[in-house]
Amino acid sequence: IVDALPVGTDIIMLSPSGMGPNATRTHLLPGMLQAVLSEQSVERNATRAVGNSLWRLRAVLPADFRAWVACVLPDRITLEITSRLETRRVKWTETCAFMIPSGICGYIRLNLMGRERDGIVSPEKAGMLLEQIVSGLRTFRDPDGEPTIKKIEFVSNSLGCETLLHPFPDLIVHWSERLPLHLAGVSSPRFGEVPSPGWGSGRTGEHCDGAWALIVPGSSRLKTPTKPPHIVDIAPTICSALGVDTDGLAGQSLLEPSAAIQ
Repeated sequence: IVDALPVGTDIIMLSPSGMGPNATRTHLLPGMLQAVLSEQSVERNATRAVGNSLWRLRAVLPADFRAWVACVLPDRITLEITSRLETRRVKWTETCAFMIPSGICGYIRLNLMGRERDGIVSPEKAGMLLEQIVSGLRTFRDPDGEPTIKKIEFVSNSLGCETLLHPFPDLIVHWSERLPLHLAGVSSPRFGEVPSPGWGSGRTGEHCDGAWALIVPGSSRLKTPTKPPHIVDIAPTICSALGVDTDGLAGQSLLEPSAAIQ
């Protein structure tokens, strides 16, 4: 491919995520969220928490079979089935927050009035509810007593949004990087035990933090970054290589015109 490109072509190869051992506990999040919102122990009912239907099905079906089905079905139908399993038995008129299908991280979204079809959470109470969820989730521990969660990200802060009227999750739960025990649940001194509905996705590896890029300058030259490179730098880098205005873009360009072009 490189040999076929014109002389002076700038080359950028990138991945928005890395790969590593599967340390996710996302399959436990429905039960954890149910416990926090109900403010009581869910030890006996956690495996029946809304959203666990998908994880129980994954636990029963071999990963190879699930992959084959996903390849056979059109993407639209696969996404529809996943969505229906994830939200099966949800009573939207009673649901303050719900989990969005996700992988290595857990995605939580409020059932916000004015944003969701059957929203019940007023914008005035959204901040308080998010803080309640975050503080509750942080009480959970793995069987060895170590924290289950590494950090919880407020997406509106990360995106610089002034309101919650965006199409993204409201919270992103980043799990501990320590590998969980097979079929292990979690516990909280406030909310009790949350057993595992299965072995997560069944995959030993998963996407993880660690976006990377290989930038090989052609007609451009590498620009010394003013701060550690980030995935948001890719868009302004491409724009810079194409001579397009980068005003309004987050991040910094990692390329600049060469002296010969200037």
